Amino acid sequence: MSELYAENILYHYEHPSNKGVLEDAHIKHTDMNALCGDQVTIYAKVIDGKISDIKFQGIGCAISQASASMLTERVKGMELKRVLEMGQKQILEMLGVDTLSPMRIKCAMLALRTLQKGILNYLAKSQSPPGNGSVS
Repeated sequence: MSELYAENILYHYEHPSNKGVLEDAHIKHTDMNALCGDQVTIYAKVIDGKISDIKFQGIGCAISQASASMLTERVKGMELKRVLEMGQKQILEMLGVDTLSPMRIKCAMLALRTLQKGILNYLAKSQSPPGNGSVS
């Protein structure tokens, strides 16, 4: 990992973007990396199938928390289906690295996987019949 990208990761770890709780979020999902204990909660508001606002809370290593910070910047305004299509390649590009060890990949992917699970839960609820927990 080059020094420039390591500095960017450290910057986002020390000065995270969009950190906090988002009141009245349509999406709220928490997940963790059981191997190292990193944890992320993602909050997002959805308007017209796009993420209109997003915040996160978390504890963990610099890579997991910087990835969450950068992800919130990247996906704001993005269509939910595009977020669901994101994967490891986009996260590594976002972090500015070519490769990470398998353990560090799990750290880097934690925020995206958490957001994607939250989106899937949101979509499942929004498609349920009225009176069964539908989201308007």
